[in-house]
Parts: sequence; C-alpha cells; structure tokens
Amino acid sequence: MSKIDSSKSLFQQLKGLHEEPDEQASVAVAMLEMDLNQQELLAAAQVLAEKPDPGARPRLVDLFYEFSKDGEVIDPGGELRSWIIRALQPVAKPVDSALFETAALTYEYLPPGFEEQAGSLRLAGVGALAHIDDELAAFHASRLLVEKSTDPMSGEPAVTAARILSRLDRSVPLYQYLYHDRQDTLPEIVSECLGLLTSISVSLVPGLIDRFSASDNDLILAGLFDLLLGHDAGLQGEDYLISFLKDTKRYDAYRYLIAMIIAERRQDLLPTALPVLRFERDKEKVFILLDAFEPMKTDPEISAAVEQLRRNIQ
Repeated sequence: MSKIDSSKSLFQQLKGLHEEPDEQASVAVAMLEMDLNQQELLAAAQVLAEKPDPGARPRLVDLFYEFSKDGEVIDPGGELRSWIIRALQPVAKPVDSALFETAALTYEYLPPGFEEQAGSLRLAGVGALAHIDDELAAFHASRLLVEKSTDPMSGEPAVTAARILSRLDRSVPLYQYLYHDRQDTLPEIVSECLGLLTSISVSLVPGLIDRFSASDNDLILAGLFDLLLGHDAGLQGEDYLISFLKDTKRYDAYRYLIAMIIAERRQDLLPTALPVLRFERDKEKVFILLDAFEPMKTDPEISAAVEQLRRNIQ
C-alpha cells in the first residue's frame, strides 16, 4: 500500500522516504504529474534515476522537451534535463534514441558570448544512447572527444566520452586522439585515452612509449603506466619502466608507479625492479619506497630491501 500522505507535500514525503526506495519512487512518479517547481522536479528525477519506474517514462519524455524549449533560461547548464535522461535511460524504448540524440547535440550559451555550459547534458545523452544504439552513440562520443567546447580544467565532456568509447569497444578514436598535434590537446584526455587502450595490439605500444615517455606532465605519465601495467596481454614496456624508476626526478609520477607495482603485487615487474629500487640513494625516492614497502615487510626480500634503503640514506 502506498504511503503517500495527503497532509504533507509530496516533496516533504520524498525527502523522508530514503530508507524505503519503492515508496520513494512512487512519490516521485506522482510528483512528475503535478505543477511543481524545478527543484522539486529535480529531486523526483534524481530518485527515479536510482529507482527506475517504467510508468514514469511518458512524463519524463514530455518534461525533457518542455525544458528544452528555452533551456538556456529555464534550465541553464541542463542539470534537470540531464537527470531526466538518467531517470529515463533504464526504462527507455528504441524510439527514445531521438531524444537522447537531441541532448547529445545540445549546446547552450548564457549569457551570449560566454562559455558553452551544456557539456553534462551532451554526456547524459550519449551515455543513454549507448544503451539503445551503440553505433550512433560511438559517433557522438567521438565528436565529444575532440570538440572545442571542452572544460580546460577537467577535460569534460571529452574524458567521459573516452570512457564511453572504451565501453563500446571503440578504441580507434582514442588512439587517433593521441596522435593529434593540436595546441588544445589536454593532459586529462591524453591520460584517459592512454589508460583505456589496454586491449590494443602490442605492436602499437612501443610507438606510444616513444611518443609519451619523455612527457613532462605527470598525469600523462600516469596514463602511460596504466596502459603498460594494465595491458590485456600482460606487462608492456618493462625496459622503459625500469629505466624510469632508476633515472626519473619526477617524484609524483614515481610515487604513482611504485603504488601501482606494490598495490597490485606486480610479480611480473617487482623481481626485476627490486634490485634497482633497493640501492636507490635519492632521499625523496627512498622515502616513497619505505612508505610503499611498509605493509609488505613480512616478505623477506622486501624486508631486506627496506633495511638496505635505510642504510642508503644514513
């Protein structure tokens, strides 16, 4: 039996039903049919994104188009429409691909002349489209990967577009991005693309090592490490990784690589790396190693390495 209480507003009831998701979803569906403000509709859509209800689909579709008529003014940034799409995605039908594509192609500027602000809406559209038409979604994600309307701080929506392409098993656009000689190429996107190419042919990996191994950006180096240590065919670029551990002065990237080796107990790399690591004399690196090795001191080889490292900096 529904717990909708006529003595309270549906918005109040919605907030009070966190521990009863079925009842909360029923209230959210009821709210969609009422004349509510944007904050209340947003709360309902967020609930339905977590607890989808097929009965809400027609109204969600109507609401998306209602708020798209003058979206720059009534839904700046597309937050409500993005949540409507997330609520619609699990219950969508093939015909809804047109709605998702509309979102994927939405660009809004407010006020005129300012930066574009509907990137999250485009991403929501492409993400939902991937559940209905992965081929069409791949085309749109490829566009988002290289478009100019990308946040220079976060790399969005391109970073998430790269992840969508990876989930769709479309690695060519990611590989292509890495070879674009563009002034607006962002480290966040380069790093993401590198780390997602773990299924490419091993014959392509040396070229990526050559291209990015000398990078002065720690984020790009981290993406390269993700590729080399996470490749489906096993460890790649071992000689480069050992050389990096031995010679680098990029301490943040060094810390990241050591953490990956230790946390994942990389037995394919650690035996080769340990003889190099244990004789490290760079104090910054030694402190990084001592901190990383601490949880593994029960291993005799690690314990011996720890003692050697301590002697190195005395």
